Amino acid sequence: MSRLRTLARSLAFRLAAPLSLAMIAIVAGVGVYLGRSVRDEGLRELSERADLLASTLAANAELPLLAGDTGALTTLLAAASAGEDVLQAAVVARDGRVVARVGEEKPRPSSSVVVHRAVATSQVGTAKDESAFALDPGAVSSRREIGAVRLTVSTARTTARTRRIQEEIAAVGAALLLLAIGLGIVIVRIVGRPLSRLVEATRRIARGDVSVRVAATSSDEVGELARSFNRMAEDLERTQRELEEERRELERRVAARTHELSRAQETLVHAEKMTAVGQLVAGVAHELNNPLTVVLGYAGLLAERNADPAIQKKLEMLAAAAESSRKIVQNLLAFARKQKPERVRLDLNDVLQKTLSLRSYHLRTEKITVDTRLDPKLPATWADPQQIQQVVLNLLVNAEQAIEESGHGDRIGFTTRAVEGGVELIVEDNGPGMPAEIRSRIFEPFFTTKEVGKGTGLGLSICYGIVAEHGGAIRVESEPGQYTRFTLNLPVAPASVLAAAAEAAARAPEEIAAALSVLVVDDDPAVLEFVAEAMSGAGFRIETARGGREAIKRLSTGAAFDAVVSDLRMPDVDGRGLFRFIREQRPELEPHLGFATGDVANAASRKFLESSGRPVLEKPFTIAALRETVRKLSGGVR
Repeated sequence: MSRLRTLARSLAFRLAAPLSLAMIAIVAGVGVYLGRSVRDEGLRELSERADLLASTLAANAELPLLAGDTGALTTLLAAASAGEDVLQAAVVARDGRVVARVGEEKPRPSSSVVVHRAVATSQVGTAKDESAFALDPGAVSSRREIGAVRLTVSTARTTARTRRIQEEIAAVGAALLLLAIGLGIVIVRIVGRPLSRLVEATRRIARGDVSVRVAATSSDEVGELARSFNRMAEDLERTQRELEEERRELERRVAARTHELSRAQETLVHAEKMTAVGQLVAGVAHELNNPLTVVLGYAGLLAERNADPAIQKKLEMLAAAAESSRKIVQNLLAFARKQKPERVRLDLNDVLQKTLSLRSYHLRTEKITVDTRLDPKLPATWADPQQIQQVVLNLLVNAEQAIEESGHGDRIGFTTRAVEGGVELIVEDNGPGMPAEIRSRIFEPFFTTKEVGKGTGLGLSICYGIVAEHGGAIRVESEPGQYTRFTLNLPVAPASVLAAAAEAAARAPEEIAAALSVLVVDDDPAVLEFVAEAMSGAGFRIETARGGREAIKRLSTGAAFDAVVSDLRMPDVDGRGLFRFIREQRPELEPHLGFATGDVANAASRKFLESSGRPVLEKPFTIAALRETVRKLSGGVR
């Protein structure tokens, strides 16, 4: 009984039983339908033949019936009764009298009979007294009934033939039934037994016996399932061995991890020191911004107004030194804060060459050869020059240090080329390379292979963030003892952006317009004096205010200005206070207000500048940058 219950629950039984029952039902239904159809068709055919025979006899019996020729009628009926199916044939006069009859007097009760009757008729009112038989007397109004032919037909032969056909159908149905049963047995053998073996093997796996295997004897789905099970068991067995090996390695890994955590703690302490240094650097950079603005600005102003070549050369040297100092300040600020990209049309080849020039002396002293393969037709990209230079410089310095510290390698190569939708820079050295475990973590913040104090682990992570911010990608490939290759991809500048930049660059300075009224607010008198002189020379009408308090007094009188340029950090009323006053008291000036400040490393200042939505001109700035900012604030030419 339990085996029957198990069989009933098996998948093979659930597949075979419905299939067998369906075939039985189909065979039974088709058999009954065909049997009835054959019987009905036989009876219909017999009835049609009897009707035709009776009609024919009625037509031929007209003259003998009128003549009272009984012998002729008997002969006619005898000829018609020669078939096996006719039990009795008779001609009946109009008064019901049997004129002639052939066949059994009374048909056997056990035989199923069908009586067919045809009416004999004669033409009325004709000279020749013509007579005829008609099956439907009502259809001929000019004829009269003279008698009838009656046939009694047996259905025994038709019934026997129908029964024989039904027996044949039943035999075919029985064969199909046996086929269904056999098919069910085959399904049980093909599917049920292999599945049972798989179930038993699965139970052994669940008990921990991963050595069990199942014989895969077929190439069908069941065989594939068995092979998949064996692969799974092999994987489990291999995994079990690997886990055992991992268990033996656990103590060693714990010790190594403890060492890493200790080193990470040292790195975090170093990072905190870097944060403090960054705050100090930001303060120093801010204090340097105002004097650098004056030096850089007056150098440019004097260069505009003096045509003496000797003096021009000295002014260019002065401007170059000031520009170099300005870049140092910007790099210090970039160190102290996360800079938002200030994108311009950028030639990657130009950035690369300028960066190499910064390190050329050091590279020569270390006897490191630099190979450059730069595409002269490289498309321009839209990027922040300072940040892209920082990325290139980081990659170059990393390659230098790897070669110097390992004593392996002497060459660094730079390749630029155009790729689909962007430009590509490849930096490759033949230094010591790096193993896979280091390569996979190279862009993680604070991850470094250098000794504590020599590296922060931030350089490459910063590079990764800068490139991602520009919509590009950076990846590394390396082979220990052979090479390290960094590939940098940046998108090409959109055509619309390049066209707008070209149009702005081509715009003549005279288009700025004359007599634009500008209020400049700063607490440094040297900056105010420089701005006033530089802008007045360009045709602007400049008014200065030393601090926010004086600016508010000037604005409270209702004085009209085309632009207001204010410092942010001032001792009395700072730029925030001036901004609030303009928003509340002089809202028409808010779209024309901009800030010129070096206090961009401070988090609170950055938050205010971002929330205000006003343009920012970072100190130190050039005359051209100041004039362009004023032009934008004033709305262009009036």
